[in-house]
Amino acid sequence: MTANPLSTIPPIGPATGMTPPPPTGKLKPIDPVRLLRQHILILVVTGVIGAVCGSALYYVLRKTSPKYTSSAQLLVDARQATNPWDVATGSGLGSSSDATSFMNNESNFIRSDEIIRDALVRDDVQQTSWYRSFKGDNRRAREEMQENMLRVNPIPRTTLINLSMTAPNPDDSRVLLREVVETYLNRKKLLNDQAGSSLRRLFLSEENRSDDDVRSIRNSMRRFIADNDIKTLGVAASEEQITFNTLTRQQLELKSFLAAAQGSYQSLLQTANNPEMTDEENAYLKSLPQIATRQEELRTLEENRRQLLDSGKQENHPQIKLLDGRRDAVEFKLQRELEKELGELRALQIQSAAKNVEGLIAQLAALEPDLAATSTRLQELTQRLNEYSALEIDLEIAMAKKQRADAALDELRQISKREDYVRVRIQTGASEAQLTFPKLIVVPGVTFLMIGAIGGLLVLREMLDQRVRSPQDLKLLPLETNLLGLVPHASEDPSGGSTPERTVELSPTGLLTESYRQVRTAVLSKMDRRGYKTLVCVSAQPKAGTSTVVQNLAASLAYNGRSVLIVDANFRRPAQHTFLNCDNRRGLVDVLKDDASLDDVIVNHSDMSLALLPTGLASDAPPEMLEGSAFRALLGDLETRYDIVLIDTPPALLTSDSQMLSKHVDAIAVIVQAGEDKRGMLGRMLGQLDGQRADVLGIILNGVKSSAGGYFRKSYEDFYRYRQTEAEPKRPASKKSAKAKKKAASDRQFDPARDGDLDLDNLKTSDSAAAIAPAPAHESLDLDDDLDIDLNLDDLDGK
Repeated sequence: MTANPLSTIPPIGPATGMTPPPPTGKLKPIDPVRLLRQHILILVVTGVIGAVCGSALYYVLRKTSPKYTSSAQLLVDARQATNPWDVATGSGLGSSSDATSFMNNESNFIRSDEIIRDALVRDDVQQTSWYRSFKGDNRRAREEMQENMLRVNPIPRTTLINLSMTAPNPDDSRVLLREVVETYLNRKKLLNDQAGSSLRRLFLSEENRSDDDVRSIRNSMRRFIADNDIKTLGVAASEEQITFNTLTRQQLELKSFLAAAQGSYQSLLQTANNPEMTDEENAYLKSLPQIATRQEELRTLEENRRQLLDSGKQENHPQIKLLDGRRDAVEFKLQRELEKELGELRALQIQSAAKNVEGLIAQLAALEPDLAATSTRLQELTQRLNEYSALEIDLEIAMAKKQRADAALDELRQISKREDYVRVRIQTGASEAQLTFPKLIVVPGVTFLMIGAIGGLLVLREMLDQRVRSPQDLKLLPLETNLLGLVPHASEDPSGGSTPERTVELSPTGLLTESYRQVRTAVLSKMDRRGYKTLVCVSAQPKAGTSTVVQNLAASLAYNGRSVLIVDANFRRPAQHTFLNCDNRRGLVDVLKDDASLDDVIVNHSDMSLALLPTGLASDAPPEMLEGSAFRALLGDLETRYDIVLIDTPPALLTSDSQMLSKHVDAIAVIVQAGEDKRGMLGRMLGQLDGQRADVLGIILNGVKSSAGGYFRKSYEDFYRYRQTEAEPKRPASKKSAKAKKKAASDRQFDPARDGDLDLDNLKTSDSAAAIAPAPAHESLDLDDDLDIDLNLDDLDGK
């Protein structure tokens, strides 16, 4: 929102204090603990009903469709290959993967049609009540046993196979399982016997074939060596490999020398024109006779010059000048000779380096044909040796086949003589059948299922609930606003009596009064810091308690030492005059029409700095009166007279009064009725107030019930427990004093306001300021210091 540029109030942040929160979904987050405490009775009743239903279901299933299961175990001998077929393939159960594969195959074999069909024709099976129920239909009986009754499961990482048979009769399940196991073991032994004779013929044929292959391969190897003139069977020791390695090493050395020579040649080219000499060049030039002669001549001239200076001659002496001239001439000649000799030296070095590079390139070129020819011979030799190696591998395979065939024949002869010819034996026979369905788990299962279903519905209802019932729900509004405070429902405060509209006056130590004090503190904190004086209290829809909040907030501000004026701007349903039992025949409408002065219609409270400007007879008054210059002038006058001006307005979504007022006042407090107002409604109202002059201070959540907040009830109880603990002990009062106190209390209260009926005939009006009926005495009671408790209701929902 943007602030009104004509406003004299300095903006502090956004004009309304509202910023867009992060986007949220339609489903609001829930507090599972609060939800559980709120609906614990429903969940308990659901649990009891679920337990009863589960027990009934268990009893019915036990009578109508019980299932009994008998179990057995088979042990697989995994120490060696004892099955002839494993010998034929050269495999055994030496590894875990082999054992697992074998047990899976055997499990499938037990469940096969062949085994089940043979088991069903046994006499014991046909005597069972289960088999008689099929009336001789073996196909249906076989399908029923395979699909629903027989279970065969290998136990992982063991050599055990579990078998189980489930039937409606306990005796039938044991008999059926026993007959299936015996049928399988008999068929297994028969298959082994049949396979043994055929395997012997197979292994003998394999052995003869392997002998022929070995002889043929050895002859081929001898012919290959003779035809190809192979002197050695290793490439590394061959003459071609040795020659190739030598030529390769020479090539690498020449390439290394060439790279170094090319680098030296390039370096000489770069330094050819460099006037600076290296240490080697300097030493070479000094060794030349003509250079040495010139340098010796310079040293002689310097020595003569020094002697002349030592003899007392000055720098400008003719002899010294003559020596200086000769020295310069000698230095010039020396420099010319140095440059000449240096150039000749560098040219010679470059020429020598170029010749070196050319020679190395020529050597590499000469080496390439020999290296290529040697590489070709080496490749041909490698190919021939690879062909020979393939023959060696074929020989090894043929010999391995022969050895396996020999070993298989020996093993087969030994296996046929062993007692464990069949590799599977019974580890545990068919056990006594146990009831497996139904189980008692049905009772808690049905119970938890019903509790889960009801709980899910409660959670779903809670997540879809759009009503604002706690401060947590305010975070889901489309515009983020501050929470000024919570006001509990009147039923949560036993000390509030039947007059929640004036609870601050009539019950100064109650929970509602303490809540209004916290709201007052929050409102004053924002208004004083920003210099605000006019505050509009508005709700989204009727029955939100706006007039009650205005009345009690005004009283709390007045007890705080502020001069407060209540302006009743609700032309359609004025209520403030009924709370204070005063006349409403003249008021705001008359002042705006200039039919009465402000002093004539303002009603002052007799016991505190609180005044009321009623609406007057405003049923036909147009709301546009709140938008004219007369109302702006009135607000300016009221701001000079009072510290705080509270304005009671009709609902914002039903009327436009609050939008009109927001153009002239400083701040707005939104009243939200807990459990009634919905988030979409509040968002629409806040959107209407967005962009106006008034600053939305925040939301006052009114009528919060402990059942809606979850943790609120405990906080309310803590509040009263604290108050009772801190209260002074009371002395027993005599009957006389009790009656006196009762009479005094009745004298201090407003009977018409308490009863809610206003007798206009008995009201006295005056041209001067009218007086409100006296309020309860507070001479000895400081409302701000009466309670030391800090009931922070803003944080109750987040605990």
